[in-house]
Amino acid sequence: LQQRFGMTVEMSGVDAPIPFYTDPNRFIQILTNLLSNAYKFSAPNSKILIEVKDAGGQMRISVTDEGQGIPAAEQHKIFTRFSDMTNSDRALKGGTGLGLNICKAIVETMGGTIGFDTQEGVGSTFYFYLPKATSRMKTLADASFRRSA
Repeated sequence: LQQRFGMTVEMSGVDAPIPFYTDPNRFIQILTNLLSNAYKFSAPNSKILIEVKDAGGQMRISVTDEGQGIPAAEQHKIFTRFSDMTNSDRALKGGTGLGLNICKAIVETMGGTIGFDTQEGVGSTFYFYLPKATSRMKTLADASFRRSA
C-alpha cells in the first residue's frame, strides 16, 4: 500500500517494551483497519504516523493521517455499523462500513477504549487504549494457560 499510494509511514513510540495483554490477531486486525482507512482517506504523497505511548496504566496506540478529516456533522456515525460519510467515496475506495464498528467491539472486549480526533482539511487521529499487564493479569493468564494445556 505504501508504494501504491505514495505515502510515507513513520513510527514513534516508547524506547523500551511495555507489556500488555492482548489477542495478537485481534490487535493486528485493529491496526490493519486503522492503517487501511488512513491510506484510503489521505492525499497521495502524504504522511501517516503510527505512535505508541505509555499512558499510565494503559498503552495508547494511534494512527494519524493527513487526510480530509471527518465533517463535524458526521462524526457521531464513525463507530456505527455500515456508516457512510458523505465525503468517503466508498464506491471508489472500497470497504463495507463495518471496520471501525468491529474495531470498537474488539478494543472494548480487551478492556480498552477507542476514539478519534479530527479536523476537516487537516486529517484525523484514531487511537485506542489497552490496559498494561499487571502481575494479577499475569497470574490469571498463567493459571488459564495451565488449565488449557
